Amino acid sequence: MSRTPGLFAQFRDKAAAAQDKAGEWSMPLAGNPTYRLLHVSDLHIGDLPVTRVPMALNAPTSRWLRNFPVLEGQLGHHARALEGLHEFHEDLVKDNIPFDLVVSGDLTANGAVAQFGLADAYLGAGPTPFGYFLDRPDWVELSVTGNHDNWPGINSIIGPRTTGPSTYLPGPWPKEVVRQLTGGRWIRYILLDTDAEVAAVGHNRLMGRGAFTQQLIQLENLPRIEQGEIRVIVMHHSILGPETAGPHPLAPAPFRHAPVPNGRIRRLEIDHPSARLIRQFIVDHSISVVLTGHMHEPQLSLLATTNGRHIGRFLEARCGTTTQRDRYPYKDARNMRAIRTLPPNTLIMHEIVEENGQHLWTAQLYWLDRQGRFVTQVPHIPGVPQGYAWSSISLP
Repeated sequence: MSRTPGLFAQFRDKAAAAQDKAGEWSMPLAGNPTYRLLHVSDLHIGDLPVTRVPMALNAPTSRWLRNFPVLEGQLGHHARALEGLHEFHEDLVKDNIPFDLVVSGDLTANGAVAQFGLADAYLGAGPTPFGYFLDRPDWVELSVTGNHDNWPGINSIIGPRTTGPSTYLPGPWPKEVVRQLTGGRWIRYILLDTDAEVAAVGHNRLMGRGAFTQQLIQLENLPRIEQGEIRVIVMHHSILGPETAGPHPLAPAPFRHAPVPNGRIRRLEIDHPSARLIRQFIVDHSISVVLTGHMHEPQLSLLATTNGRHIGRFLEARCGTTTQRDRYPYKDARNMRAIRTLPPNTLIMHEIVEENGQHLWTAQLYWLDRQGRFVTQVPHIPGVPQGYAWSSISLP
């Protein structure tokens, strides 16, 4: 599907005309959206340094990281991204257009209660050691936990979760939240805990896999979709997982798990029972949009799935990590033979707009630039495909 001409072409042209001297883009947001949503994920708020010196507000890294770069999920936050998200949020507030905030999991680096407290202060009403906060006490309403939030509060991964999730994101899961829009339309958010059936000790925990069949069983008898209703799922694990969306990110494409030796599933996926049920659930209950995170690499994908009789098309908007460190600290990098380039921090702006009587859900990716600002200019680095920056889907 190509970009819709007309109104959206005007947004794009205005954005291009607004390039500043540094060659970066201003926000190409609609002038009169029906609804606006800021989507962040994988904040990975970590501990604060014991010794406070200027600019030492980044989370300290594990001593094992320099020898085992595969542990990059334990990097924790960096203050530049937290400040960039704060400034982006402030700009939205100044527009005087109400908007919601979604956090699709992994607020913390390892589930420690203190990390949850710092994340809550930063997203909520403060105060924080950073000197700024988003001032969104309602952030909990549309947010879900991730696998890191269910860790035991240390970087061992294996072990019982702390009281952090039950204190700051208590559920119960699944959860439904309704947002009324103008013109008689409304959104039904369905929030899932994709780590709910992952044991404290086991391969799924160690490999970051999700399991949540019981929540979908509870939702099986969801009423049929009503006139003007839009259904959106918020969950941490990506439905697409390590798969790609097809020949082009804007083309609806069927997808499946790629063959794996001996039928095993890989790191970071959803287990097979949950994957089968969620794909059928999307068709059975007319889901239009799925908001995810977990993979640390952003991707906007128009996808098709089936329940065996009918085909459902939906947009998966997978946010990368928004505030986790997006490069290795020098002290860790100096002893690495090869330093893997980490994906830059991202967030996603969603809008519902009307064009020619048709309502569209649009998603726009923003990347953190070297100056610490979230911008729409696609960074030219490996692992960040340029075509994945913008997508939309027609709503029922």
